[in-house]
Amino acid sequence: DNRFIINRFLSAMNIWPSCRARTQKAVFKFVYNCSFRKSAELPPRFSSDKAAEKGIIYVHWPYCSQLCTYCNFNKYVSRDVKHNDLVSCLIQEVTTRLRMSSIDEVTSVYFGGGTPSLAEPLAIETILATISKLVPTSPNIEVSLEVNPTSGQLHKLKHFKHAGINRLSIGMQSLRNKDLKLFNRDHSTQEALRTLEDASSFFKGRISIDMIFGRPGQSFLEWKQELSEVIQICDQHLSLYQLTVELGTPLAKMIQKGELCLPASEELADMYEYSVEELQQAEILRYEVSNFSKMVYHDGHGIQFLKHLSKKERAEEILTTSLRTTKGLYAKTWDKLVPDVQQFSSLFNDGHENVRNLCQNGLLVIDEHGMRATMKGLNVIDAIVVELLSI
Repeated sequence: DNRFIINRFLSAMNIWPSCRARTQKAVFKFVYNCSFRKSAELPPRFSSDKAAEKGIIYVHWPYCSQLCTYCNFNKYVSRDVKHNDLVSCLIQEVTTRLRMSSIDEVTSVYFGGGTPSLAEPLAIETILATISKLVPTSPNIEVSLEVNPTSGQLHKLKHFKHAGINRLSIGMQSLRNKDLKLFNRDHSTQEALRTLEDASSFFKGRISIDMIFGRPGQSFLEWKQELSEVIQICDQHLSLYQLTVELGTPLAKMIQKGELCLPASEELADMYEYSVEELQQAEILRYEVSNFSKMVYHDGHGIQFLKHLSKKERAEEILTTSLRTTKGLYAKTWDKLVPDVQQFSSLFNDGHENVRNLCQNGLLVIDEHGMRATMKGLNVIDAIVVELLSI
């Protein structure tokens, strides 16, 4: 049943909590409208009313070996995954979406989850082959796979590379076994380090690691020590997330019962600011609020979700995604993507009190090219977006 499969893809994107529910609704509406039309109703690709464009593809593998206590993503635990059936549905979905699009080149494919490293390498290869048959792919296409750092990965990582994967995102989350146990992760610190070592054999310079700070009971000094270890093992890219407690998760219930205690907000701010400074000293530079790289670049997965939102939703999405990066928001980008709202120059200027205050407080910089958050402003970007949306 396509409804059942599509419903497993909804919460895969790493979208901040304030936007996640709305985003999932928009994605489901668009996917539903595309997927349940008969093939005869599908318009030809590159129809005259659509401009051809480059694009990315996100593929969601919804299965996990076990459920993490903090995660509210769309995921399922099953010991009897029907790989062939799921791959067939994914291929159908990819085919439908590409036929409905005006994409003339795929620049990036991202396999997320769930735990997509539980998929068979042949499944990954089959999906990538389908994409390349439907749409030309960039010569420098980036094909990423999220990996859980469990034991015995070396052999499978080799096959993933042969299948077409050229970048890994390893979900370490913590280098402390007590926290991995609290999160119900299916790996240990030792297994994570071994997986990173194994991955370096095939993906050196193309590895990202995910880490979570602000964990229950974690002190600033403990994070300071752990961060120094993270810096030592960082291959090329680091995604650093403050723990978000999602309602309804086992972790949230433990906190609500008083069984666990989170660090104070001031300590969380100190952890983050210290992290930015230390990573910069190590030449691992922040290019987005939670993303750091030894070579500043955008991997193509962060700023491509806008379609089928209302005028207000598009404005919020553009502001939030753009201002989370060090490049900020270009005026021409705003005018092109939100043509039914005031032009950038008339909307975002020092004639508005909110804009003037943000600039005077050293949080925002605006010029003829656009606007960007300062390094200080990136630390409070959500508050800045709220101020700009109130104009």
